[in-house]
Amino acid sequence: MYIYKMLCLNRLRECKRMVSNLLFPSLFFVFFTGYILFLFTAFAVPAIGDIEGFRPQIYDGLISALAVYSFCCCFFRVKPLIIVKPASISLFCEKRLKKLIGIKFIGIACRQFLLALFLALCINGVNWNRDFAYTLFSVLYLLNSVGLLRWKIYHKNRKTLFDFGILLLLYLSVFFVWIHPFLSGIAFLLWCFMLYRYLLTLHLNMEKYEDEMQFIEKIHTAQNNHNTVLLNQYAKEKKLRNLPVRKNAPKLLARFPLVWKAGTSIYRLSREFILTGLLFFTFSLTICRVELFWTIPILDQESTRQLLLTGSIFAVFQLTLRSMLLQLDSILEKAQDGLLIPLSEKQIAVQFAVIPMIVIAGEGMLLSLILHTDIFRILTVCIILAAATVLIFWFDIMHKELLSKGYFILSTIFFISSLMISL
Repeated sequence: MYIYKMLCLNRLRECKRMVSNLLFPSLFFVFFTGYILFLFTAFAVPAIGDIEGFRPQIYDGLISALAVYSFCCCFFRVKPLIIVKPASISLFCEKRLKKLIGIKFIGIACRQFLLALFLALCINGVNWNRDFAYTLFSVLYLLNSVGLLRWKIYHKNRKTLFDFGILLLLYLSVFFVWIHPFLSGIAFLLWCFMLYRYLLTLHLNMEKYEDEMQFIEKIHTAQNNHNTVLLNQYAKEKKLRNLPVRKNAPKLLARFPLVWKAGTSIYRLSREFILTGLLFFTFSLTICRVELFWTIPILDQESTRQLLLTGSIFAVFQLTLRSMLLQLDSILEKAQDGLLIPLSEKQIAVQFAVIPMIVIAGEGMLLSLILHTDIFRILTVCIILAAATVLIFWFDIMHKELLSKGYFILSTIFFISSLMISL
């Protein structure tokens, strides 16, 4: 117990150091959190009390969102579920380290229970019935089981078809629970199997895990000491650590080098902008669909919610487009500084515009499908977005002075497309 006591004291010392070095941001965070809690207490709690019963549409949307999130966590840039200090990894034996990991997993499960309880209240209201119990069990079961699967995939360092089958079985068991109570017992047995195999008896990849924990510890130390120079350095190092390793160059790189360059630039550098836009869209869509937010002033007007949704869709397109244009401008500046690009300006424009055109049109199709837009409008929006993207990249290379004058018109086209999707 003395060791765990010292670990808790060390965590308190780190928090104290972070607050002393980041006093104003910490105070802003405290005031902002207090304001959010005030709004929640004043408006959301009465709205939850007014919910009369189970709402299946919100439940289906929530489970679908959790399914997408869990798939990304398990099969794209898998990160460790449990964070342990590097000193603990070095000093503890494997048995004691697994005991510490188990204690931390219990803490994670408690946080997941609080989140599942809040989501169950938003869907069912304060109605302590079977629907509430099933909703709470389904959300908590999915969150916890996906965490166990993510922990196993991280240490095995590979993704197999069996893992995908387990994830698919988790999705199906969440919906099968509503058919018969007996199926909830099967889901519980599956969770027990995953807990035993993926946490209690899993062989840890200590080399990979210790390296990851050391890097995270360096980031936390720089953050606690407010060392912005080291934080900037670690941010660049983190991007390099997350790059995929390829042993053989693909054929696309030899035939169309700038198409490959555009794709890798989007994956490495533009991904954060795209995810930021999609998160903003998800937040706006949640406000428009969940009646709980309609009790907040200003958001009680339908026109305000519609404008927020349209603006979020427009932000997705603009953030994606601007990040890609920055990559193209960077290549053109390097060419002016002496980088040899054995392609004409026309070939550069055509090759570099292919991937952005596909990404922008794909985002338009995805957002249209989420909002249940009719097929004719989806095709129209995709064609307009693809054409506008090609024009922007063409003008950026061939007639840059015209782009600065006509960018407002092209942005208006993107806003009209966003309006067509949201209506």
